Amino acid sequence: MNSLEKSVSLEEVYAKGIEFFEDKVIFEEWLTKTRPALNDQKPLDLLNTVKGRKQVLTVLNALLYCIYL
Repeated sequence: MNSLEKSVSLEEVYAKGIEFFEDKVIFEEWLTKTRPALNDQKPLDLLNTVKGRKQVLTVLNALLYCIYL
């Protein structure tokens, strides 16, 4: 795993999601529904690539800090 992949690991995405939702089950449910901020894709479908994880992390950060995308 290179440094770019480490900076957007699945663990980081999960940590940010749980930080925002304060519940793993609710976060995992959020992952399964299409999201307008992700071009109506399911976050879960994006977690297999570095680019996808970065996109999901960006949305989670926007939610956490009340930033409209």
